[in-house]
Amino acid sequence: MKDMAMPAKVMVTGGAGFIGSHLAEALLRQGIQLTIVDSLDDFYTPSRKLSNLESVRQQGEFQFFGVPLKFKGGSGSPVRAFAIVSDPTT
Repeated sequence: MKDMAMPAKVMVTGGAGFIGSHLAEALLRQGIQLTIVDSLDDFYTPSRKLSNLESVRQQGEFQFFGVPLKFKGGSGSPVRAFAIVSDPTT
């Protein structure tokens, strides 16, 4: 199997939740340029999610966008944590 290079940029949706914030911390420790998108819905309290983001901040700098991620007519976020990577070779 071909060795894959670590991507230079990653976007994590759901990055303020439990799984997403831990993923974000691990990516920052790897030196990844990180963007976090989270709806800050009430799956966890917004204050808990902000606390998670503060813990992520201790690992490094990142961009954050609070964007509602909902299906039309649905409730809550359809995605709990998801990473989108960019290939630095393209």
